[in-house]
Amino acid sequence: MKVTYIDHSCFCIEMKEHILLFDYFRGTLPQFQHHKKIISFSSHAHPDHFVPEVFQILSQYEKVTYIISKDIKNKHKKELSNQTEVGKAIIIAGADEEFKTGDLLINTF
Repeated sequence: MKVTYIDHSCFCIEMKEHILLFDYFRGTLPQFQHHKKIISFSSHAHPDHFVPEVFQILSQYEKVTYIISKDIKNKHKKELSNQTEVGKAIIIAGADEEFKTGDLLINTF
């Protein structure tokens, strides 16, 4: 496992089969291996934790799932609907939820 600090609240964890990207809003991302599945987490709608540009930045990768908080859904409805139209996997997460994406089990608090 490799942990990389990106900027402020953003960092990524590279694992054997997955990349976990947390709260991207700015900074240079490493070049990820294309066979790995990317899970992009956005914890809340503050501009230093989520920007809609993350969809464009990660568009070069085929295996991307976005896990975003409910307040982002409410604030960025248009941007999110555009992404689901092009087939992006977006999971809206609230507190105290458990869900599975691929072989990862995710719990929110």
